[in-house]
Amino acid sequence: MNSKSTIFTNVIILIAGVLLCYVHAQANIPHQIIFIAGIALMVPGLINLVLLFSHDEDKKHKPTAMMKLAGWISSIGSVGLGALMIIIPSLFTPILVYIFGFVMIFASLLLIFLLSRASKDGEVAGWIYTGPVLVLIAGVVMVCLGQPRITDAMLTLITGIAMIVFSLSWFTASIMIASRRRRAAKAVTAGEETGEHEPAKQIEATQEEKVKGNEDHKQFNA
Repeated sequence: MNSKSTIFTNVIILIAGVLLCYVHAQANIPHQIIFIAGIALMVPGLINLVLLFSHDEDKKHKPTAMMKLAGWISSIGSVGLGALMIIIPSLFTPILVYIFGFVMIFASLLLIFLLSRASKDGEVAGWIYTGPVLVLIAGVVMVCLGQPRITDAMLTLITGIAMIVFSLSWFTASIMIASRRRRAAKAVTAGEETGEHEPAKQIEATQEEKVKGNEDHKQFNA
C-alpha cells in the first residue's frame, strides 16, 4: 500500500470509530454498528485490491511475495466480510461481540507484526506499541466476556475507541518510518555532495540506512 492509500484507509477507520462512539447510546445499535463497520471494512479493502493490481506494473513500489500474499488475504477478507455485513446485517447481530473481538485481535497482531519488522533496527520508538496492545487487550476481553455481559452500548463504545486508537497508532508509525527514510536520503545526498571529504565507509553506512528505511516503509504500508 502506498502513502496515499494508507492515509485514506486510516481516515476511513478513524471516521467509523468516531461515528460508533457518537451513536453508542442510541436505539437499534447493532444494525448501525454492522452497517458502519461493513463500510469501514469494504471500502479500504476495495482500494487495496486495486492497488495490488496496479503494483504489478509499478516496479518502483513493487512489494515482495509475502507482502502481496498478506495484502491479498486481508483485502479479500475485508471486502467479503464488509459486503456481508452491509447486505445481511441480521446474520451478524447474535455474534457481533465475538466478531469485533476477533477482528480487534487480528488487526492488533497484524499491526504489532508490521511494527516489529519496521523497528528491527531500533528506529521506531517502543511506545508506538501501546496502541495495538490496548486494542489486543480489548479484543481478548470482549471475546472472553461475550454477551450479555458486554451490552450493545458497551460494544459500540469499545469498538469505536479501538478503531480510533488503531488508526492513530498506524498513522503515527507510518509518519515515523517515512521521516526516517527522508533523513536517510538527506544523509546520502549530503555525503555525495561532500565527496572526498567524507570517508567511504560512512557514505556506505548511510546508503544502507536508506535502503533499510525504504524496505521497512514498504513492508509497513503493504
